[in-house]
Amino acid sequence: MTPPPSSSRGSTPSENVYLPLKSPASRKDSSRSKDAAPSSRGKEKAPQATGEASSSGSSGSDEQQEREKREEAKRNTDKQRRSRLQAVMDIGKLPKEEMAQQVKEIVEALDCEDDSDLRLAAIRVMSQLEPGTIELHAPAAVRRMEDTDSDVRMAATRVLAQLDPPALAKHAAAIVERIADTDSDVRLAVVLALGKLKPWKLEQLAPSVIKFLESTDSGVRYTALEVIAELKYAALEQHAQAIVGMLSDVDNDVRLAAIQLLAQLKRDAIVDHAAVVVKRLEDSDADVRLTAMRVLAKLEPSALVEHAAEVVQKLVLKTLDHGHEDIPGGYMSDVASNTSLAPHVPGGHSPSTRHGSPSFPSPSNKSPSASLSQSPSIISPQILSSSKALPAGGSISHQPAVSSSPRPVSGAAGSLPVA
Repeated sequence: MTPPPSSSRGSTPSENVYLPLKSPASRKDSSRSKDAAPSSRGKEKAPQATGEASSSGSSGSDEQQEREKREEAKRNTDKQRRSRLQAVMDIGKLPKEEMAQQVKEIVEALDCEDDSDLRLAAIRVMSQLEPGTIELHAPAAVRRMEDTDSDVRMAATRVLAQLDPPALAKHAAAIVERIADTDSDVRLAVVLALGKLKPWKLEQLAPSVIKFLESTDSGVRYTALEVIAELKYAALEQHAQAIVGMLSDVDNDVRLAAIQLLAQLKRDAIVDHAAVVVKRLEDSDADVRLTAMRVLAKLEPSALVEHAAEVVQKLVLKTLDHGHEDIPGGYMSDVASNTSLAPHVPGGHSPSTRHGSPSFPSPSNKSPSASLSQSPSIISPQILSSSKALPAGGSISHQPAVSSSPRPVSGAAGSLPVA
């Protein structure tokens, strides 16, 4: 055979060489190699993710350590606090001589601003010292009268009250300022402390006390009246106008305290305020009404002439309205038997001298208010008297027959004798 002719294109032998085809197994291996590539990339990133987790774990561990440190610090602080408190309490168990030797530790505890329990324990220990020792360190107690803890303020005021009057007078101005304290127990401690002052010193402080009568807090106004009650009669009369002004207070206890103080004054000092007292005969508070009658019973007949009709009217109206339950006969008789009221009752006789035993008149078709508005002279005298006669001498020294508990003002006004 003749060999095939060569190509006219002049192709080279390389163009006629064919690469052998890969077997199926080879293609599978190649495919597996390609699929493995992404996995390889994932393995390259794994160390980075592990590093982030390690960082997060380290941060959580740091926070845990910080919490543990804070808790440990708090435990140590509480332990120190309990230790200091116990140390002060232990001082309070010592004899007074040894206690006085450690007064420096007591004062330091008083100035511990971050522990009210420690301050309270310290001021209580201080109260066990002798007055002379307390006097040396009184400024520390004065500072505590402005403490944020009301128990500390009260205890500090009581400590100062243990001072002798001359030493107490040095701190009286600071004590007066606590009349405005928001805590009633502190205010009571103030009254007791100021009540231990010499009369002349308390008289000097009276103008400062009077200003608290204008407080918006009824408890403060009442406390101011309690302090004023500690004044002697002569000094009390100088402030009669301020006292009378409190008779119209919105608070029942304040009005009662004011009229009790007014009852302490002598007749001449009361006369000018009789009209205001007469209005209290129809007060909503029974104790105030009773005390108003006691005040009026002290006046001379001539002092009641211009108020006679009003007195009779108010007495009768209140008697009818309350059925005698809050108006003891002794008070009514003493006021109504005043000769100045005679023109305002039938026959011009004193109610206490007519018809023997009193009795209420038969019911009328007219209401009491309507009758009284026409003329006070139609009031039956029997209404003004009572089955309870006055004690010998006509004085009102017996206690009012009142079921409700009275609210006496401490000090001079605690008892109300009638001159």
